[in-house]
Amino acid sequence: MKGTFCFFLFTSLVYAATPVKVLIVDGQNNHDWKLTTPVLKTILLASGRFTVDVATSPPHGGDMSGFQPVFSRYGAVVLNYNGDAWSGQTRSAFDEYVRDGGGVVIYHAAD
Repeated sequence: MKGTFCFFLFTSLVYAATPVKVLIVDGQNNHDWKLTTPVLKTILLASGRFTVDVATSPPHGGDMSGFQPVFSRYGAVVLNYNGDAWSGQTRSAFDEYVRDGGGVVIYHAAD
């Protein structure tokens, strides 16, 4: 069932002519992100329609100032993240990415 659920989330991206670059953001979550991120990555890669990178934040309570994924490099960002607030610079970059039409998928506990 999990694979089916993820398939529906990515339906709008499936028809791309070249693989869509996807960034999974993880590192903190009240669910086991160390288990779910590899599953999400496997599902996406198995389709042959995506390339996948992972950006892992510092652990809870860590210094978030250096956590600065370059969202603009990706067609979609999958949030498998539920933790400390990002730095102002990272939040602004993410807001700009979304305003400019970047895709976002919020996975389970990341909502």
